[in-house]
This record gives sequence, structure tokens and C-alpha cells, in this order.
Amino acid sequence: MTTKTYIIQAGDTNYYKIGKTKRSVHKRLKELQTGSKDKLTVHIVFNEDIEVELHKKYTLSRLKGTEWFLIADINELTANAEKIAHAEPMEMSDDGREPWEFKWWMTIPALGFIYFCEFVAGLF
Repeated sequence: MTTKTYIIQAGDTNYYKIGKTKRSVHKRLKELQTGSKDKLTVHIVFNEDIEVELHKKYTLSRLKGTEWFLIADINELTANAEKIAHAEPMEMSDDGREPWEFKWWMTIPALGFIYFCEFVAGLF
């Protein structure tokens, strides 16, 4: 699996977590959310490991002993991350789901509707 580097925002604050995972960013976000009073949202994800480089660049903004950073200008952080990654960020929803990620049971109502339409169309 590819290592993904993510930047997660805590609520409406200027606190951002710069981390990495080999698993789903959505699952990682859910794990982090259990220990946070603020609603966490995914700001940006890169499909490569640039965590160490970002940690070094923002050492002075880091909250001691954590992977959380006080970032005044998120646009600057995003631009720097894109430069380090030499790539565009991945498409990702606020809850960390990639476009193809969904639950299998979400397809059941759609399939039922399709079968119903085929049945009705067969009556005529």
C-alpha cells in the first residue's frame, strides 16, 4: 500500500495535524476524532510520504510533543506541500473518503430501483 500524507484541521481553528497513514485516511480520521473535542476535517491528502519534510519545514509552528501545528496561513502550507510532493493533492472529501470509497449497502436501494424499473418496463 502507498503511504498517504494528510493535513487535518481541528474545527475552525488554525490547528492542523500533519500525519501519514498506509490505511484509509477516512479510518485514520475516525480514530483521531474519538480523542478530539473539535470536529476534524481533512484539508488535503497527498499520495506519497512527505510528512517528515513538512514537519521539518514547520518545526517552529509545532505544538510540543505532537504532530499538531499552529498554522496562520493554510494556503502557504498547501503550496509548500505541493512543491515538496511535486504533485497535485488527491481528491478527497472532508471526512477523508476517496471518491471510490463507499459502503456496499449504499448500492442496495439503487439496485432495487433499477430492478423495479426493469420490471415495470417489462409490463408494457
